[in-house]
Amino acid sequence: MKCEVCHSNFFPYSFKMKVRKQTSSLREEVLNMNKNEIYKMLEEVEEPMLGVDIVNLGLVYEVCVKDDRDVEIVMTTRNQDCMLADYIALSAREHLAGRMKELEHIDIKMVSAPKWTEDRMSRYAKYLLDL
Repeated sequence: MKCEVCHSNFFPYSFKMKVRKQTSSLREEVLNMNKNEIYKMLEEVEEPMLGVDIVNLGLVYEVCVKDDRDVEIVMTTRNQDCMLADYIALSAREHLAGRMKELEHIDIKMVSAPKWTEDRMSRYAKYLLDL
């Protein structure tokens, strides 16, 4: 087959492979963009005792976006016996559901390991808390 534009020979199979690779990287780019959006939205959720957002406090360990519609968030609390764990998880879930209507499932897993330490806090959070 000949290209209609440059008249060079090409094989449709190799063209399909290139399109598939571009689509794959585009999909990864979209998933990463959504992941960054989710982190930014979680910065609007505050830990009620300190008044600092959960991302800068280092409470969010991981955000995983699956198929553009499912999100899994792994997070913790400042101490093991924190009574606010359910409140923080519910606040994060409701905030994301309200802002990103296209999400079908928001799974928030509260973990106790690895244990949270002040080292996980951003410089911004430390500044806000005078640490």
